[in-house]
Amino acid sequence: MLFTNHYLPMKPPLFLFACVFSLSFAPAVFAGEGKEIEAKQVEPLAESWQFDLGTPIWLAGVEGQTGVHGAVVDVDVAPSTTLKYLNFTTSFCAEAHKGPLGFATDFLYLDDRAGVSTPGLVSRLDLRLDEYLTDAEVKWRIIQRPWGWIDVRAGCRYTNLYSRLGLNPNEQAIEAASVQLTNATAAQVQQLLYNDLQGVLDGKDPVLPIPPLGAEEKQKLLEAILAAKNDPELAAALQSGVQARIDQAKANVQARINAILTQGLSTVFSLTEQWFDPYIGLACRYNFYKAFYFTAKADAGGFGVGSRFTWQGYGALGCQITRRVYAEAGYRYLYVDYRHAGFVFDAETKGAQITVGVAF
Repeated sequence: MLFTNHYLPMKPPLFLFACVFSLSFAPAVFAGEGKEIEAKQVEPLAESWQFDLGTPIWLAGVEGQTGVHGAVVDVDVAPSTTLKYLNFTTSFCAEAHKGPLGFATDFLYLDDRAGVSTPGLVSRLDLRLDEYLTDAEVKWRIIQRPWGWIDVRAGCRYTNLYSRLGLNPNEQAIEAASVQLTNATAAQVQQLLYNDLQGVLDGKDPVLPIPPLGAEEKQKLLEAILAAKNDPELAAALQSGVQARIDQAKANVQARINAILTQGLSTVFSLTEQWFDPYIGLACRYNFYKAFYFTAKADAGGFGVGSRFTWQGYGALGCQITRRVYAEAGYRYLYVDYRHAGFVFDAETKGAQITVGVAF
């Protein structure tokens, strides 16, 4: 393994699975209430295509771990933080049914950007996270009754994560540090450099769920600065004992260290990870009094094709506002354990979801 802190897989809250499976026993609950209910227990399936189009708004936060090349950080980003740094988002869901056959897709795009001021050699961090999340599935209705329905589902989820870290150097701090580093020993150089950049480049407590993309930059800067200090001209000047020659050699080393820090701390790091996760699951709807209903779905997948494991659960109360317009308010949970080429994303995305849609 490339990391030391392993984030334990999330255990799925069983209430969503219970909601889906328990509805399959709903007919048995009413079985003893007489022939009147038995006479209308089967509701005809649609003989022509029916469509649903909706716009879900997912107020989600992220909790778990993410990392790259052995540097792993804990992530705990609240939904309010996601909204605070939201630059753009769009989403839609669509379904088509004919008889027992159905197709469904769900699309989400999120663009979050944050600027974080930092002390020391780096004055500011520019963070960006772009996420594409798309589900496509086929469904088959196994139960259709007046109280609702149950579908089995099989599909594939596409995930695309783009993470970006931009560094902005602090010119005044770099000028002062260049003088200090020129006169420091190798051990002192490492201590001074790491103390200044440790929390900045290691991505501790990130405001966006991106990996610590700049974690390796400290070592690169250290090696470059030590190489600049190992200057034959400086060594010769020190051996000569001529102060003017020593001052000139130190000024040259200081200028090189200044350039190394300025260039290294003006860097932009980026990473794109994308994968496909096949999944299987169930979906259901239970009709309450008049226009109100409960709907739920749950699926599990990954199976090592993309992520090691992923599962999703959704439950909501709905209202058929008019014959064609509906609204739902519920909760959505998505867990993903994905690892590839040193990249780790082992986290849960969860939060309230509100959907408004139209059926025709």
